[in-house]
Amino acid sequence: MRDMGPCQVKVTKRDGTSKTITRTFGGVEWSETEEKAEIVYDQTGAVPADRMSQGFRNEVLVPLAAVDLDLLAFFPGVEKVTGTGGKVFIRRVPRLGLLDSEALMELELVQYSGGVPSTKDRKSVV
Repeated sequence: MRDMGPCQVKVTKRDGTSKTITRTFGGVEWSETEEKAEIVYDQTGAVPADRMSQGFRNEVLVPLAAVDLDLLAFFPGVEKVTGTGGKVFIRRVPRLGLLDSEALMELELVQYSGGVPSTKDRKSVV
């Protein structure tokens, strides 16, 4: 994992809606690895021939400076629920029957420079 330092993080869904995390507690960590699959010669799949890229896996660790239930509920598979007595909590919702493309988001990491978001240190993670 690469330490990006304190960042502003903008999360955008495929429908264009977005949320911004303006403060992180400590540094944001990011890593990117290429996903590959074996290509085989025969029908039984026993003779390896090569490896083919299937894309990239991005992992981002964002330590939140403050708990924001609306922000957490913004992510796929999570919903904000108001229970008895007005208590609010987050519930994990199974994504059964949904396409992976429905969960895709774009993250824009903006590193802080001198205590303010930098205009040049940006990294988009899809």
